[in-house]
Amino acid sequence: MGSPVILHLTRPYANAEEYLEREAWSIDTRSMVLIGQAWLPTETDVAFDVTLADGSKPIRAEAKVVDVVPSSEGRPGGLRVRFRRYGAATRAFVDRAVSARWSNGDAPVATPPPSSVRPERGSVRPPPASVRPPASVRPPASVRPPASVPPRASSSPPGQPTPMPAWEEDRTMRFSRATALAAPMTHEPNDVSAPTNRDVLLERLRKRGRESEGSGG
Repeated sequence: MGSPVILHLTRPYANAEEYLEREAWSIDTRSMVLIGQAWLPTETDVAFDVTLADGSKPIRAEAKVVDVVPSSEGRPGGLRVRFRRYGAATRAFVDRAVSARWSNGDAPVATPPPSSVRPERGSVRPPPASVRPPASVRPPASVRPPASVPPRASSSPPGQPTPMPAWEEDRTMRFSRATALAAPMTHEPNDVSAPTNRDVLLERLRKRGRESEGSGG
């Protein structure tokens, strides 16, 4: 691969803030329009810098030529290049430019890379093309709670207690049975009254006893 074409661009702005205000539209996350730069063949390797009136160089990068951008809508044309490698300072400035474009309602458009572009070993690859953050998702409309179900009318006649549900009645019976089994058992003697013909019965028993003794003697 041959040596890159060296390009020194100068922009007539006092500082980086003015440069961003006037030409942030020319900078994207992964590409840039070199305003006023003459035509170069596609996929030509270039190394360039941008110098401002105060002597600062906010952009220094290596890139590859993509295409020529004609002037339109009051904006000058130039040579579009795709970043291949740049330092941390340039990256920070590119981020500021992209942020300024979003603030101005000028969304950056991703530029498709040439098929032969391959980052060199050790180079700092530019971040992915800017993607507009998704609009906040509108929360779903609140669901109206179902109308309260009126209590079931009692089938018991007025004035009488409502019958206990079957499951509740069964549970109550089990509890009563368990309580009864747990209680100590007591036995009290029952009062037995003497029969009215007590004397007659006693006389019969005595008579049988005498007859038994006579037969035995």
